[in-house]
Amino acid sequence: YDERPVNGFDIRFNGYLPSYPALGAKLMYEQYYGDNVALFNSDKLQSNPWSATVGVYYTPIPLVTMGIDYRHGTGNENDLLYSMQFRYQFDKPWSQQIEPQYVNELRTLSGSRYDLVQRNNNIILEYKKQDILSLNIPHDIN
Repeated sequence: YDERPVNGFDIRFNGYLPSYPALGAKLMYEQYYGDNVALFNSDKLQSNPWSATVGVYYTPIPLVTMGIDYRHGTGNENDLLYSMQFRYQFDKPWSQQIEPQYVNELRTLSGSRYDLVQRNNNIILEYKKQDILSLNIPHDIN
């Protein structure tokens, strides 16, 4: 198979409750364009696949975030992802990273200035079967 990155886009929304910043939610939509696209896995290729994701996150202390994501897409494909993330901030003392009262600071613009851009870091590929040409020549030529 030949493979190449597929054309497409994703849209993400993340939000937190102002009165309870430890609880967050995520919505995401992905759409890709191509005939043999491997969105969920390379064993099941799809045409112009899409997926929608809903997630909930809990950050009890600034050091730890736990979450669960449910993804549904083309062809009734589903994924369920549990995650645990550790975030160590070198510019903050250890005491601030294990105190729940400092979670609110992460949700401000100044508290998230060093955060990486959130995106799908997995490259979605489109596959094309290679045309194989074979030529048979007789052993004896008269």
